[in-house]
Amino acid sequence: MDVYRKENIKHDLEIFSELVLVSRIIYKRLKISKGIETKNDKSIEQAKIKILKEIKEDKYNILIKNFLNKYNTKKIIN
Repeated sequence: MDVYRKENIKHDLEIFSELVLVSRIIYKRLKISKGIETKNDKSIEQAKIKILKEIKEDKYNILIKNFLNKYNTKKIIN
């Protein structure tokens, strides 16, 4: 049971850290979209590069791209 609890805590911390990273990226994007200047955070930039690399290597990448293209096309037409 002790091992299970430790693993649960480890996974919870990983999820929490990923959520923090995502929220920091989104917050920065929102500031930029409102014309607010932001300073460059090397850790965020490195994480974004790593995330984009993983996305490009993902086996569902083509499906996701097609979905987004169709969504954006319908959005423009409507």
